[in-house]
Amino acid sequence: MIPKTFAKIVLAILFMALFCCQAAAQSPVQADPAKKTLARLLLKRATLRTSSSNRNLEGAIRDAQEAIQHDPSLTVAHYVVLAKSHLMKARIAASDATKLVEVTESIKNCAAAREVLKPEDIGSRIDILLVRSAALVDRANCVRDLTFQKQRGDLHQAIADAQEAAKEMKKLQQPAADGRRAEEPDLALGNAYEDLAWIGDENAPENYALAIKSFQDAREKEGLGGRAEVSIGRCYYRIGMQSGFEAKDFNSNAMQALGIDSDQKARDLAETTLSGADPFDLGDAAQAEYYLADLLNSKSNFDLADLHFDHLVNCAGEDEAAKSFYRYLHARCYLSRWVGYQKPEEAGKAAKVLESAKALVQQIDACKVSPVEDGFDSHKQSVWLKAEMKRLQGDLEGAQKDLDEELSAGAPNFTPGHAPLLRERSLLSQQQGAKAYREKNTQSSIESYKAALHFFEKEVDCVRMREDLVAAHLSAAYSAVIAYRISFWDPSRGPEVAERDFHAKATSHLKEVDRLWKRRPRKQYESYYHEVGLMFADKLSGIKSGRLSRDKLSADDAISAIKWAEYLAALNPGDQNLATKVEAQKRILGEFLPPPPEPRK
Repeated sequence: MIPKTFAKIVLAILFMALFCCQAAAQSPVQADPAKKTLARLLLKRATLRTSSSNRNLEGAIRDAQEAIQHDPSLTVAHYVVLAKSHLMKARIAASDATKLVEVTESIKNCAAAREVLKPEDIGSRIDILLVRSAALVDRANCVRDLTFQKQRGDLHQAIADAQEAAKEMKKLQQPAADGRRAEEPDLALGNAYEDLAWIGDENAPENYALAIKSFQDAREKEGLGGRAEVSIGRCYYRIGMQSGFEAKDFNSNAMQALGIDSDQKARDLAETTLSGADPFDLGDAAQAEYYLADLLNSKSNFDLADLHFDHLVNCAGEDEAAKSFYRYLHARCYLSRWVGYQKPEEAGKAAKVLESAKALVQQIDACKVSPVEDGFDSHKQSVWLKAEMKRLQGDLEGAQKDLDEELSAGAPNFTPGHAPLLRERSLLSQQQGAKAYREKNTQSSIESYKAALHFFEKEVDCVRMREDLVAAHLSAAYSAVIAYRISFWDPSRGPEVAERDFHAKATSHLKEVDRLWKRRPRKQYESYYHEVGLMFADKLSGIKSGRLSRDKLSADDAISAIKWAEYLAALNPGDQNLATKVEAQKRILGEFLPPPPEPRK
């Protein structure tokens, strides 16, 4: 008796041969039946090479190119394979520039496939729509447009493609029989909605809710896979950890429908969801482990966080670069804990976490991984960690030496991989400036804050994510504010020109903060808001006393001072003393505001 599996294979081969003969008889392009069969087998192998665990993307591209030479009628399948291959190449590319080239090539091949697609070929239409939706999401993640219009445009098109793919999928009687998974359109739709909230910052509460709903729909169809569950947890994580929602956003219908009324509730949902996820593959497992580790660390559940960081390293398998990066993330958490252990009775805990961080740095140094074009390679990870440990322990000169050596090697063409080093160098300059000010060396203090401003501005040129841009602009503004205030109140102050320059720099960066981060005061920047408000108030007090000349900016300064004071009050809603001070400040500043328009007669 012939085994059933073998019989199916024989029938499949016979059916393929029959189909090829019929196609050859009807096709206007007369091709040898054997060549047509070979072409189809090549495309099958190419498809497997793009989707199997042991991918061979260059081989897939060669198979697709060879197949079209044997049978030109397979143009659509040829373009689909090319689009998938270039999308996969983009996802493993070392630099954003390379990713952008590959993902653009993927989108181009999707467009070419659509041009020759037959109306009745529903399966290929679904493939094209899903590949292009994924490629557009990936392009939104690697393009750098500080207006975020390009990212939003790509993500809106990705949503439209995923929605169309879902409609087409319903036309297939048995998607699995055609080698397609019914949940794929829902996953694609969820990814696009999530990134529209995360990257595009467009209607974030509503789009996160739509993303979670799409992932929930996918979960119902997914079976044993865990991609949807991990994606739901990732959305909750981003809402809870980095969304910056205000209270009214959590009271929106979208958030209420998800049962989320605070950052803490979103974080709790993320932990519950990710803990119960059954990851689809190692990539999904790594996501779940990272988000859990970071959440638990933020909740001071350090033992469990460390356990998940260990699991995260295990998810990397033989990928030494990934292991190095995960150890770097874990070491950063150890250093953040060390900062919190400053009481005498916590000296033992502080010493333990510092030793743990040092051990991870040694493992990173032992990992010989070639640096990537613009990524944060293991060498930069190690430099950052060592400099941070020195800075936190007060060895400012040692930290500066390490950072300056690394940054001078990359100047002036800094890449995203240099951004954390530039931020560290900026923070170091701020610390040096504060130390000089305590020692009453005002000129040295001003120069240090100027250096901090310089490095923060270099960081602005490197980063592209909204959160990172906001942090860099606000930090740059803060450095300029402190330099302004020290200069303003320095008895031996020089020309007013320097003060005007600092004020202009601060105002310029604050405008970018407003543009990128509307209605989003954040607790970790409380001291920044306070100093910014005081800067504008200082200038107004100088104008009032005659120390500075009254100019056309005075009304704008008053409005700005009030705004930043209100930001501070919004972060501390129960602080009546602060609220009283803010109201008093608003009354004092009121004389600088333009008079209200006279009522019409």
